[in-house]
Amino acid sequence: MPPMLKVSLTYFKESGKYYAEGEFNVEASIALFEVWAQVRTMMDKGELPGLCEGGGKGFSILVNVSGHRHGHPHLIHPDSNGRRA
Repeated sequence: MPPMLKVSLTYFKESGKYYAEGEFNVEASIALFEVWAQVRTMMDKGELPGLCEGGGKGFSILVNVSGHRHGHPHLIHPDSNGRRA
């Protein structure tokens, strides 16, 4: 089994108030932009970990992949890349 890293997600309401947290695992060899794209896809589908099914489309999400060789926090807004909640 390849080495894995934990992706930590922190959800914030439109007002900026903390809402919840979730996490999932990825292979350690994955590029960060691929992790961010995966989170955007999960947001579009309403399949974010730590939230009920269908939830999370209107939240800002702080993405952190601890231990990634190029790791740094990344913030995804619900309207980033032309997407709307």
